[in-house]
Amino acid sequence: LSAVLTTAAALLVILLLPDSEKANLTDFAFVIIINLAVSLLVAYLFIPALLDYFPVRFSPGKNRSRRLRRIVHWNRHYEHFIAWGVRHRWVFLLAFILMFGIPTCLLPYKYDEEGGKPLTRWQQTANKVLTWRPYANNKKTIDKYLSSSFGRFHEAMSHSDFYREPSRERLSIRAGMLEGHTVQHLNEVMRSMENYLAGVEEIELFETRITSYNNGRITVLFKPEYEGTPLPSEIKRDVISMAASFGGANWSVTGIDETSFNNHVVHDVKNQIIKITGYNYDGLIRYCEYLIDYLGRNRRVTDPEIAGAEYSTRPKTEFNLRYDFGALDRYGISPYSYYSVLQSLLYGSVMMRLPQDGDYVNVRLESSAKDEFDAWHINNKTLPVRDTRIKLSEVGGVSKDRTGLPIEKDNQSYTVTVRFNYIGSSGQVSRLIKDAVAHMNGEVLPVGYKAEDGRVMGWFYGNQEKYAGLLLLVIVLIFFICSVHFNSLRLPLAIIFMIPISFVGLFLAFGIGDFTFDKGGFAAFIMLSGLTVNAGIYLVSEYLHTRRRSWTRAFNRKIIPISLTILSTVFGLVPFLFDGPKEVFWFAFAIGTIAGMVFSIFALLVFLPIFALKKEDLARAGRRRC
Repeated sequence: LSAVLTTAAALLVILLLPDSEKANLTDFAFVIIINLAVSLLVAYLFIPALLDYFPVRFSPGKNRSRRLRRIVHWNRHYEHFIAWGVRHRWVFLLAFILMFGIPTCLLPYKYDEEGGKPLTRWQQTANKVLTWRPYANNKKTIDKYLSSSFGRFHEAMSHSDFYREPSRERLSIRAGMLEGHTVQHLNEVMRSMENYLAGVEEIELFETRITSYNNGRITVLFKPEYEGTPLPSEIKRDVISMAASFGGANWSVTGIDETSFNNHVVHDVKNQIIKITGYNYDGLIRYCEYLIDYLGRNRRVTDPEIAGAEYSTRPKTEFNLRYDFGALDRYGISPYSYYSVLQSLLYGSVMMRLPQDGDYVNVRLESSAKDEFDAWHINNKTLPVRDTRIKLSEVGGVSKDRTGLPIEKDNQSYTVTVRFNYIGSSGQVSRLIKDAVAHMNGEVLPVGYKAEDGRVMGWFYGNQEKYAGLLLLVIVLIFFICSVHFNSLRLPLAIIFMIPISFVGLFLAFGIGDFTFDKGGFAAFIMLSGLTVNAGIYLVSEYLHTRRRSWTRAFNRKIIPISLTILSTVFGLVPFLFDGPKEVFWFAFAIGTIAGMVFSIFALLVFLPIFALKKEDLARAGRRRC
């Protein structure tokens, strides 16, 4: 009953998540809780009744004496190991720290004042260590070894997708033309790509949408029998080759695998963002310009620019008419007189509204030379202005500029972003942004300025500490349940110590395997918290109820059912691995739970008896054997 309650309590914590986060986890939690409740009825009522009709008879077997000798031999060595471990617990605490890791990778390069609030005494002390040159110059290397398995998991989290949803494998092809083109131009270019796709028999269907001259998209779905095979990736490579050969258009090819293609020359929407805050706006702009130069050293970075803090406040493109006032003075004309002549050639305006067929239509007055007078003619054609004829190129020019950058302030600090495009996978750009932020905070920005990843990653990525808090709440609930069951505070602590050890297996699975961490990975954390302690509850309960209080006797009685329970859980999750890492939720859930359960065996054999037993228990057991 206690084992079932620990798992149910762990799953009920999911209800504390925000509505948008728990939508896909609530059904998962309730289905398991209901099945656990039913399993109690099966264990209390159905199994005993079944045993009356099908009694289980024990057969000692032919090699019983040999098996007993092996058990005695194992018990003798195991008891010596436990006795040594109880006397040297610090060795196992150190081993656990080395396995789990010290999470120094979470520490910033330094703590800065935020909102005018002074640094706390702890932050001031931490800054002395963080800015200590031997550590600051080798932070990455030191963090890699100190953080151990947790560090590998934290690094894998940088390219995880907590919000991905189950969907069919699809190829996304985007295209756009430069300014000055029309929707018809883009349609003609995309028809060439459609002609190629129409000839591929393995494609089930593709859909094309064009909303403007710079926004067209083709979504490609493959036949079910070809999904998950290398063929879609081969077709993607052919599509990329065709996109690279089409001149004059911006192409983007994503989906199927981690590789992507992007040949954008100009792109208004830049999704990669680094946010910089500071108390001085002019200084902030200078540091943003430095960051642009720093990012420009990477050949995969394109079009870095300074923009506002909000996503919708990126700079606008405007055509500006600029005059050389000295040249105008030499010709003896004013800017207004030249502009009047230019305006008459480019004039176009609504003059009135007239009724027609029961409705009103606009009447426009336009210059007959408007369509012929393009940008080249504006700059190079001579115009009669007063008593002379001059070109605009002689007294000025037309320039296309980024303007309208807003000045935004939040929490007494100015905020500006540097945005850019990146040609490469999401994991690569995440590592680039992480390194750039670390470089700016650690080597460039003084006190009062701060750089951070400005991408909108969702509630989870901005509130990971709250998820960690929920896991701590799970552990607290399990502690209370075990305390009631054992009427003890020490034994539940020993059992709960198995949970972080099982997390080491999950950390290594995602860190070394480089699998995508999604909601299934978080569900694996929850399940491990509830399942790992079950074996400890069984074993400690058996130890307390043995007549001689012998750990090895309790171990010999319970290790086979415990092993069968763990193996059945692991083998039950293996089918979820068959669809591979692309499977949403279930693959991450299965790989995390399996790895954690395997490490829980290590925790059960080594750590649980060493921290559950006292020296007095071992001495008492020794006297009884004598």
